[in-house]
Amino acid sequence: MRNALSVSALVVGLALVACSPETRNYGAGGGGTGGAGGGGGGPTCDPGMADCDETPGCETPVTDDPENCGGCSVRCQLQCVDSTCNDPVQIALGYNHSCARTALGDVYCWGSNASYELGIGDNVNQGSPQKVAVGGKAVHLDAGGGLFMNAAGAEQLVAHTCAVIEDTTVQCWGWNTSGQLGTASGNWQDKPTTVVSLVGAKEVSVGGRHTCAVTNQGELYCWGANDMGQCGLGAPSEKVEMPSLVALSDVAHVSAGNEHTCAVKKDGTLHCWGVNGIYGRLGIGDGPDQPAPKVVSLTGVEQISAGYEHTCALKGGQQYCWGNGYQGQLGIDGESTWRTSPTDPSALPSPISVSAGFQHTASVSGSEGKPYVSSTVVRLGNGTMDTTYLPLPVELPDAVEIAAGWRHTCARTSKGQVACWGSNTEGQVGNAKAGEEALVPMLVVFPL
Repeated sequence: MRNALSVSALVVGLALVACSPETRNYGAGGGGTGGAGGGGGGPTCDPGMADCDETPGCETPVTDDPENCGGCSVRCQLQCVDSTCNDPVQIALGYNHSCARTALGDVYCWGSNASYELGIGDNVNQGSPQKVAVGGKAVHLDAGGGLFMNAAGAEQLVAHTCAVIEDTTVQCWGWNTSGQLGTASGNWQDKPTTVVSLVGAKEVSVGGRHTCAVTNQGELYCWGANDMGQCGLGAPSEKVEMPSLVALSDVAHVSAGNEHTCAVKKDGTLHCWGVNGIYGRLGIGDGPDQPAPKVVSLTGVEQISAGYEHTCALKGGQQYCWGNGYQGQLGIDGESTWRTSPTDPSALPSPISVSAGFQHTASVSGSEGKPYVSSTVVRLGNGTMDTTYLPLPVELPDAVEIAAGWRHTCARTSKGQVACWGSNTEGQVGNAKAGEEALVPMLVVFPL
């Protein structure tokens, strides 16, 4: 529910929905001579080779060496492929599962798989990352899910995951009883399946039971559950099985929450729709649910994240959250209340990334390069079982992106590392120790 509940995109997919970082040079570079190894006064090296030590000669291959990828001392966390660090560049969390996208478009997922949300061909939970066979290079990713009543009236966890492919199509997998996969079929999918009649996509956001995508032309399409108006088509309906155009132009980003959706236009204006509820998660004050986009008073918005019963946005170096704040998710010191409009900034220094989860909010401080978490019900990642209404820092340096799920959180660093903490009942922390709660960030180990 990004950037998707994306988090994302709870988070429900919670997804965080605002940025898709580019491939990075993680190392100091230099130290070599000639082509691949950087400048110097020594001999010119053949393509793919470099001189990375004091011994004369071009002895270091830089096309597949994770310690010298494309140049001397350019270190990869995952692998070096054709002189490029194929490290994680995006993360997305669902209810009880986690996913990451790498620089070369690979997708990995781990954690709960009861709804086939990992996309690996079965429904077995996984405590460590598993590569997903997406049909092409993934350029954007989000995960979602939540607890909903099934046809028998019992509470059921449903979850799904989606990726935008380089050819601008979208592939989804997981549960599909509400049409959230966009396949025009009610069947679940245990492997990536292409969304029908949708091309030109650049970004996807996964909610509780619905999905939305933004195209390169600024069009917005949504599909899946629409019983609460969360698809924004003007009137509620049981479900929408194929991508349908929302009457909102020039869209830059979208975030699908549990049962509501928000989108930022290219001019920085914010629109939300779906469930408003007693807590005012749409940010439009007290009022009824909205089946079509409704403008929010906050302008100049740069990022948006729709969660379970609250929403957060970044604007001009400040973070605004509104909706349910009884579990501390609004990040307002000493308050156990709610906000029906974005009136008060959270106590957070220079945020650059935000993700609204189910009952917590996770952020990254740009000035400190640290994750922050505010909640009274989830593990904060500071080694304690404390709770807080005020965002507290997590000791994980160089963080640049964060994603919040139901009871777990993950962050990505500028060096291509992914670390997760919190509930690990289904292996969603990714440290191969399912069942052991993580009180501090645990590095996720990806397979080579």
